[in-house]
Amino acid sequence: MKREKTYTRNNPCYKSKIQYHMNKVNNLVNCAPASLDPKLLLRHMESLKHFVEKQSEIQSEQVTKMACDFYSTPGMHN
Repeated sequence: MKREKTYTRNNPCYKSKIQYHMNKVNNLVNCAPASLDPKLLLRHMESLKHFVEKQSEIQSEQVTKMACDFYSTPGMHN
């Protein structure tokens, strides 16, 4: 059974922020060249990079913890 995810300040999830900034970048890239604001595009790209890195850290820690739990459980890794 899948466990419900609970995100808190100590266990954040940045997926919604990643999606928000991806949508903003996509909209700016696909707009008419005259409407393109390079500073705004750069700001959203920097935010996207930041949140992707943060989410990557979280998921890396989760994978490491799962691997440690798996190998510390007797009989699970035979």
